[in-house]
Amino acid sequence: MRLRLTEARVEADLHLGRHRDLIAELRALTAEHQLRERFRAQFMLACYRSGRQAEALEAYREARATLIGELGAEPTPELRLVQPQVTP
Repeated sequence: MRLRLTEARVEADLHLGRHRDLIAELRALTAEHQLRERFRAQFMLACYRSGRQAEALEAYREARATLIGELGAEPTPELRLVQPQVTP
């Protein structure tokens, strides 16, 4: 429940344009919860919207590698839909 609330709060902050403010928090959240794709998608968007496109693309590559390595599965459609948004 706490993680879902954190995801919702981060989503609200993204809508308010607080992209740069969220990067450090989302980096920590994705490191702690490596299989939680929504945090990864939010991190990618925060990076991209802060002018850090290369970091956003690398985050997708890392997420995909982790999911394949840990679960043997490709990212869900939610995460795959973010990837084209962060491609320059």
